[in-house]
Amino acid sequence: MITNLKEIFEICHDQVNEIWFDTLNTKSANWQGLIKTLKKYFPKLLPLYQNIFQNQKLEYETQLKKKIIFLSQEFKIPCKIYF
Repeated sequence: MITNLKEIFEICHDQVNEIWFDTLNTKSANWQGLIKTLKKYFPKLLPLYQNIFQNQKLEYETQLKKKIIFLSQEFKIPCKIYF
């Protein structure tokens, strides 16, 4: 929700040969750090991220992959997805 995928492709489309994607590592201390950051900078997104990473991670990742693949085809930039 914070990362604008289309903007990444727009900015990079004539500067790169490939884009690699991965999701946030939300295990243990990383999750606690992410919660602190969301509370400070994006408090309205905290409940959404909590729901995604605690209840809907697989669904979220599936939709994210579809969006990346779509944009990869639209901008003709090969991508590697590591999640």
